[in-house]
Amino acid sequence: MLNYKLKILFIILGFFIFNNAWAYVDFSANFFYTKEIFGENDNVNRSRNYNVTWAWYMFSTTALELNYSEAQSTYQNNDDVTVATNVVIKQSINQVFTDSYSIGIRQSFAPRTSRFVPSISASWSNQKQEGFNTYTIDNNGTVTDLKETTGIVEQSSMSAAVMLTIKFTQFFGMNFMGRKFFPKDDTIKESAQFSAGINWLF
Repeated sequence: MLNYKLKILFIILGFFIFNNAWAYVDFSANFFYTKEIFGENDNVNRSRNYNVTWAWYMFSTTALELNYSEAQSTYQNNDDVTVATNVVIKQSINQVFTDSYSIGIRQSFAPRTSRFVPSISASWSNQKQEGFNTYTIDNNGTVTDLKETTGIVEQSSMSAAVMLTIKFTQFFGMNFMGRKFFPKDDTIKESAQFSAGINWLF
């Protein structure tokens, strides 16, 4: 999970931005969830992602943007897999947790009074991934659970995002966002986030 001190920094900076009366703030909270069940044994693939974005508009269409997100993906395989004589993996569960935060510049292509506000942003990001595997093994009639970690991968990168905000009122709306990360090396080969959520203007 994100370092505790960094979370405190985000909160303090957020209050500082909010209290600048000559600026205005665009806040959005997004959530994305999928669940797939397939195969004869009801294998399950689930993913969950949420993120919050705080954009401080220093000028009419240009903002300083802070973003924090957490994602979790789980793949549960219920198919029997024989690995040796009388040794069968009855179930395997793979989980991957991803935390990321970023700071950058957002450019909107319509004023805040518009019904449709498209935006792009470029940011510096820090991303951390941690994975866990759990196996249920039947060894000649004796069933045991084996857990292992795939380790933690953390690195900084650049990211780019596109967002469309649809205003229902002057201060409330809905947004759709996609963010792509560009790692400095191939430790994390590819990472992208897609989400939809609600939007407030202060």
